[in-house]
Amino acid sequence: MTTSDIGDFWRWFASVCGDFGAHFENVSLLRALDQHVTALGPFTWEVGPPRDSSENILVISPGGLVELLPETKKIVDLAPTCPGWQFFYAKRSKDWDRRFFMNDNHGNRVAVDASQWRYVLYGYPDGVFDIVIEASDLAGLEEQDRITASEIVLDGELGEQARLSLIGGIEIVVATANDESVRTTPIA
Repeated sequence: MTTSDIGDFWRWFASVCGDFGAHFENVSLLRALDQHVTALGPFTWEVGPPRDSSENILVISPGGLVELLPETKKIVDLAPTCPGWQFFYAKRSKDWDRRFFMNDNHGNRVAVDASQWRYVLYGYPDGVFDIVIEASDLAGLEEQDRITASEIVLDGELGEQARLSLIGGIEIVVATANDESVRTTPIA
């Protein structure tokens, strides 16, 4: 990915930024956005209505890979001013109910309700934490799907950049521990 590639992306985006539709219903333009972002590298993206302002957002995400954060930051640092838009280089924390749908490794749509999840953090001297999440509703999912669901929840709670820099290991347990010496905290 060169600075020229990034410039080409932003020139294209600036030329179409007003055409996504009030509710992002322009599917062909969303497909084109996907093609343009993935042409830059192995990044993911999100568009959406504003959370705390009147501007729409475009997130170009490192897709959970901490080593790609400098690249997504570079892309966003080169963004032009587009009326009605804000740009971010990692997923932001959310004000949400911790319920969502995701596709599992077999392509099945799965409902996840993390509102009752609990967790324990284990801190280390380098400032990084391992987290153990108690999520009984994920019992029917494979391990990688459990990790994906937990990353979605942690990104929603902390923001992607904070998760990538603060959380080292993630372990999911689906059965309630009977060990009373371990005190869990609600994910909320």
